[in-house]
This record gives sequence, C-alpha cells and structure tokens, in this order.
Amino acid sequence: MKKIIVKSIIIMMVAFVAQSVNAQSVVTNISTNDFQSCKAYLAEHPLDTIKNKLAEPEFLVAESDGEIAGQRIQKGDTLSVLGYTVFLKDGKVVRQRNYGKTITMPGETVDAVDFEQTAALDRKAVETRFEYDITDGHRRDVLGYQLSTAVNSPDGKAIAKAADKDGWAVQAETSYQLADHCTAFSGRAGLSYTGKWWMVDLMGGATRTFFSENATAENTMTKYWALGTEAGLWLQPFKFDWADSNRLYFGGGVGWEWYQTDSRETEDGFLRSEGNYIYPHVGVQFEHRFFATGNSLYVKAQWRQKKLIIQNEDMEVSNAFEFSVGFRFGFMRNRINH
Repeated sequence: MKKIIVKSIIIMMVAFVAQSVNAQSVVTNISTNDFQSCKAYLAEHPLDTIKNKLAEPEFLVAESDGEIAGQRIQKGDTLSVLGYTVFLKDGKVVRQRNYGKTITMPGETVDAVDFEQTAALDRKAVETRFEYDITDGHRRDVLGYQLSTAVNSPDGKAIAKAADKDGWAVQAETSYQLADHCTAFSGRAGLSYTGKWWMVDLMGGATRTFFSENATAENTMTKYWALGTEAGLWLQPFKFDWADSNRLYFGGGVGWEWYQTDSRETEDGFLRSEGNYIYPHVGVQFEHRFFATGNSLYVKAQWRQKKLIIQNEDMEVSNAFEFSVGFRFGFMRNRINH
C-alpha cells in the first residue's frame, strides 16, 4: 500500500512538472513589430504569446455593431488600440491588435482582447471612402481611416490616399472616324480642366481626310493626312453617384483643320491643294474617375463637319461621326499617397 502511495506521488509530481514546462507564457521583451524575431521565438515556444503595449494608444471608430470579449460594440464607438499580440495559430504567425473600448458617451475603459472578434472588427474598421469640400472650392476624394478626434487630424480622419476631383489634366485619345467613303483612325492630345458641373478641353492632332468623288479622276477618294485643333465645352447636368466618379457630359465646340496635299502632275509640276477651315462638333462622353487618383478613362461619341477637296472648286461639306477612347492624367491635384 505504501509503495502504491509513493508511486502515485511520483506520477503526480512528473505530471505537474510536465504541465509547468508546457504552460503558456506571455513574453514582453520581444517587439511585436519584429516578425523574424517573433517567428524564431514561437518556433521554439509554440504555446507562448508575445505581447507589447503601446506608449500611446491608437484610436479607431467602429463602423458596425459587434462584440469583443463579451463587451458590446456599437457603431460610432471609439476603440483604443492598447498594443499588439503575436502568437501561433494553425502553424502561422498571427499579429493582432489588443483593443480597449472607449465609449464616446461617459463610461469606463474596458480591456478587450479577443483574437477572433478583433480580427473581424479589423476588417470592418479599416479603409473607408469619404470626401472633403474644402473652402477654397477644391473637392477631394479621400481614402483613409476614420479615427478619434484625439488623433492629429482636424475631423478624426487619417488620410491614406487623396486627390482633388477637379482640375487640370493631360489627355490623349484615339478615334475612329466614319464619314461618306472615308473610315480612318485619328489621334489627339491636349489639356482639359474639370469643374464641378463642367469641363473644357483643347486638343491637337492628326486625322485622315480625302478628295471627294468630284475631284480629278486620278485623286478621286484618295486619302491624306490633315492636322488640326479642337476645343470643346462639356456640361454635366446630373450626377450618378455620391463620389461623382462616373460622369456623363454633353457638349460641343469648334475645330480647325489644315490640309496640304499634292494632286495630279501637270507640265508645270504638281498642283498643290492647301488650305484650312473651321468646323463645328457636338457629342456626348462618359468618364470614369479612378477614386483618389485624379486620373480617369473616358469614351466619347460625336458628330463633326468635314470638308472635302474638289480640285479648283469650293470644298464639299460632309458629315462625319467619331468614336473615341481616351485617358486623362490629372496633375496639380494635390495628391497624397502614403
């Protein structure tokens, strides 16, 4: 009987020692920002947890209701980040925030550490989109984080990426032109300036034009290059979305085209046709702005007047339809990109 009691005591002592050896420890002398050191330590001590406290808390605002460590979280509550915890989960090194819940109404600060719940809240409290309408008239797209007003941001927003919605842009487009007996590609490049409800642009480029069927037999329907400029005023009568990312413009303007081409050969050499003319154009274009970049992609359909050369006669007027795809690169848009 005595031997049995002795053996039982030895087994209990061995079990206690084994449990003590394998017990989870909280380590605070390793930085949770040092991934390699955390990984190396947890590889040898997989049950341990590495935990650091911040010298000053960070702040986030909950964007939805939820629960952390048994504490109810409501949309609009201010959450303080007290520090970070690093541990192994399913063989992977996981780093998560340790939250403290600070209600915007009078209340106590409660430590809230729950890995699964905090991870879910992280996904909801991170990037958000909003806009500024600054007093100088510059509307801005802002991609960032909604924070407490205790942070160095006048309205509690930390900006990750931002750009003015409106302003100057360099633009370039390629067009497919369809006219009587003439289909051709053309290209233009220039500048544009966008306001809240309008846009103006000025571009120059090259296009293909042609002799009319009333020209000399040698040159009937012959195509040749012409150079020109085009200016337009475009209006946006309504908005599709709160961020004004998708814009539909209606407008038109005037263009100027200059041509110079050789015609048939004579005894005195080539008869050269040279001249210029002004033409009207009207159309519609749809623009998609890439949020908080200042850049945009657009498509455009427009009618323009086209004039055709008739040798030793007045020019013949024709209609042309253009379908264009273009890109605007916004500059001087006060960009921020962290």
